[in-house]
Amino acid sequence: MEHQSVTGGGAGWERVLEKHGVTYIVLKTMDSSGMILPIVPLLANDPNWALVFSDGLFVVFVRNTPELRGYIKAHEIPKGTLPRHIIREAYHYTFLGVSPVVAYQTMSNMYLLLGDRQEAIKSLRRALEEVNDPYLRGRLMQLEQGQGAPAR
Repeated sequence: MEHQSVTGGGAGWERVLEKHGVTYIVLKTMDSSGMILPIVPLLANDPNWALVFSDGLFVVFVRNTPELRGYIKAHEIPKGTLPRHIIREAYHYTFLGVSPVVAYQTMSNMYLLLGDRQEAIKSLRRALEEVNDPYLRGRLMQLEQGQGAPAR
């Protein structure tokens, strides 16, 4: 249950990590359906955690503590690289049988995080070429009309 609480970004996830003395986290960015694990954006936006590895499929975050600052200084990568890595991995997922609805929605959200609305729109259009999905059509309309932030 604690694992689910942490990976799901549930209330108290930080306390679970503190309770067990966790100083680093290695995890996949997305589950097998192509959905981003809720803990990933939480860690990416938390100054108490540094990103030291990302390839889109896996990430490694290290707790920003005095004893780990030297390691972080030597290995930290900008958290802003994470959305581009996730975009590439979500695209790869489309060749593995993951729902294009989920994969392209993930890509679109990452482009929005990067401030690139046009690429977010292109992602949804590519998805609609593969599958005629009402959710994607609605999301595309929102973005084309200048509405909408990244979906959660």
